[in-house]
Amino acid sequence: MDKIKIGLPRAIFNYYCGDMLSRFFEYLGCDVIVSPKTNKEIYSTGVKYANDEMCSAMKIYFGHVAYLQDKVDFVIHSAANVKHYGKYSTFEKVNVVGTRNMIEFCLKKKIPLHYISTMTVSGNYLLKQSKDIKPFDENSLYIGQNFDQNVYSKSKLIAESYVIEAMEKGLPATIYRIGDLTGRYSDGGFQENINENAIYLRLKSIMEIGHVSKTILKNNLEFSPVDYAAKAIKTILWSDKNQDRIFHIYNPNLISTEKLLNFMGDSHYLITVLEKDAFAKLIEELSKNENEQQKLLGIINDFTEDKDLVYNYTIKQNNDVTSRYLKNLGFEWPEINEKYLKKMLDYMKKVNFIK
Repeated sequence: MDKIKIGLPRAIFNYYCGDMLSRFFEYLGCDVIVSPKTNKEIYSTGVKYANDEMCSAMKIYFGHVAYLQDKVDFVIHSAANVKHYGKYSTFEKVNVVGTRNMIEFCLKKKIPLHYISTMTVSGNYLLKQSKDIKPFDENSLYIGQNFDQNVYSKSKLIAESYVIEAMEKGLPATIYRIGDLTGRYSDGGFQENINENAIYLRLKSIMEIGHVSKTILKNNLEFSPVDYAAKAIKTILWSDKNQDRIFHIYNPNLISTEKLLNFMGDSHYLITVLEKDAFAKLIEELSKNENEQQKLLGIINDFTEDKDLVYNYTIKQNNDVTSRYLKNLGFEWPEINEKYLKKMLDYMKKVNFIK
């Protein structure tokens, strides 16, 4: 069997991490083709494929992709604005329009598309609550979930709908919905811009506030080590039945909030449990204090209209189909234990994210 050819556009994320990615794919036995340094021709080509309102960086990115178009076996589209706040128009230009342009590119060149999405497209709760709600699984898209409050999730949900529409038109494509990525299972190491990660910001807020609502104690939490998530995606990419499907890439081995709080306490980060009303009052007081407001940064978007945390209304996600698919290929997710949580905590201290 011929080696799979992987193309790395020398732009955006790949510009800084291209050497690492090249070594990674070469280790896996692939032929790696890296586009040349940005030049006038690459930029001009990118302008043709990109939307007029896109920034120069995205136009350059499309130019590099175009250079690789006849040299690779498929496209992995992961470029996105992943912040969870800002003007929707900004997210739409990159996450929606950018994806539509990539779809048109792949359709024209008849190249399979592997689209990296997010589990947050499931929303936090239904616009109309129901006890008979079905789990949000690999066959779900819009089930009446809220999405207007999170500009990132909204843009990714709409982008997904275009990918699915393209599948129906004959584009060989695969969607990977990524869960809550956390530090490597091996050593707890994580992304450099940890300050922009929603999970870590949430943990930091809880630690700085020093209190949580009693209503979330029994909630189960997801931790998906990034090295295992990468291995899961790679395993699916290398399989022969991955096209025209949606996969849920997250660790189904959850831990309870109560267990996490016990670990935090043992690690000298005492978190006090308050009744719902008392916690809501505390949050209101902190929000009015300019010196304390920064403590709320990680959870400010997590409250419902009745001042409860949305974790109690979270739509039940399901990845049984993906887990079985991966298990048949020899992959299984790890258990989240205190040893791993300590690695996460140590890394957060190491990069001065927490004290």
